[in-house]
Amino acid sequence: DADRLVVPATIFSRQQSDRGSMSYPDLQDWRAQKDLFAAVAAINRTNADLTGGDEPERVRVLLVEQDYFTVMSARPARGRLFTAAEQVPQAPRAVILTWPMWMRRYGGDPGIVGRKIELSGAPAEVVGVLPEGAVWPEQVDLIASLRIGPN
Repeated sequence: DADRLVVPATIFSRQQSDRGSMSYPDLQDWRAQKDLFAAVAAINRTNADLTGGDEPERVRVLLVEQDYFTVMSARPARGRLFTAAEQVPQAPRAVILTWPMWMRRYGGDPGIVGRKIELSGAPAEVVGVLPEGAVWPEQVDLIASLRIGPN
């Protein structure tokens, strides 16, 4: 239902580069609008260094909240999606691999779920793999838990 997706944002000035940001209070306000939004999830895009294994690699990462998968009607091909406990600021990082990354980097290893990897020097646990052909707003290699809060 792509025609039902919206991307709300706070605009801080008239400069194009300032668009697309939001504060935690804004996010909470949008979540409270049950008559306007069926579900709300924060996302952020970044890059990270994936180490361990044969060669280090620069990867494209989509940081998402647990509700992102509800918004996108997504289910994993292997493993699970994020839990609420993985969304708090001090929680260990959890990641879900895209199908192409799982095949290319890990050879489709069926034992990938539960494996620890390292992203930009920090440990992360692979909790799932997305289905083949899953489409996201842009091409990414993995999806990581977005740990946000009122701080």
